Amino acid sequence: MDIFCQDVKPFAPLNICEVRFWLRIMKEHSLFIKLGLPCDQTDLIGEAQEFYDIFEKLENMAERINCDSNFERFINRVIVAVKNIFCFKRHLLHLLIECKIRGGGNYPLLIDHVSREAMYFLKILEKIHCDEMKYPVDAIVSENVFWLRIMADHLKFIRGLLDPSEREVWGTSNMLSDKFDQLQLHARDFDSMLWHFCPNNDFVRFEKAVTDSTTELRNFKATAEELIQQCAVLSLIPPLLADHVRREAEHFLEILAMIQSDITDCRPPEIVGCDYEYRKK
Repeated sequence: MDIFCQDVKPFAPLNICEVRFWLRIMKEHSLFIKLGLPCDQTDLIGEAQEFYDIFEKLENMAERINCDSNFERFINRVIVAVKNIFCFKRHLLHLLIECKIRGGGNYPLLIDHVSREAMYFLKILEKIHCDEMKYPVDAIVSENVFWLRIMADHLKFIRGLLDPSEREVWGTSNMLSDKFDQLQLHARDFDSMLWHFCPNNDFVRFEKAVTDSTTELRNFKATAEELIQQCAVLSLIPPLLADHVRREAEHFLEILAMIQSDITDCRPPEIVGCDYEYRKK
């Protein structure tokens, strides 16, 4: 079994639409990394461009792939590319946190963020080789932990790239960042409390709160994207990056909709793996 099967698998499905979504995300990561590198880092800039070209080619191929005999062969090719860009991102992160690259626009947390997304994509791709999930609730809760951190990161990046004069927009992004930090902490509590069990009513209520908050965030991102396109807000945020983070919020809402439709089907599993027996005193 591949190492990427050993952790809880994402709730997201493995289908060509999901693959197309993430191929575009990986392609855009390559571009953002390239644009954020100092001009003297010519080798790394060249590598980032190579990854952009690779994922653009895979994205074009994905438009012609259906879920037939060619699907698994295509997925295996994508896996190789995603593993390679994951290693590139981690290498770049290590250079940044050791101050071997100075200047530029790539926050270390931003590179960590995009490497986490690459790992997530790998786990989706590895579903083609993995067994079915024994405990669906584990994947559902882990999905929340992953995406809530992604959304919280986006808000911190937006806040950091806004011009200091944009106090109102900065305040909104800061408020939403705090909200998503708290939601992520709550999701981590569920990650341990509901481990190998099933969703309870408290978790159902939590999922509604997450959906409501993510809808609010999606709307904020859509408004910010429109303002950036119109040059009606001052920031260092490229229009493509604004579009990128808005699409990811939309994708999280799609995942949440799938969770809502499946959450009632999760039943308490038989308790296994315990080395003790309950005895009445």
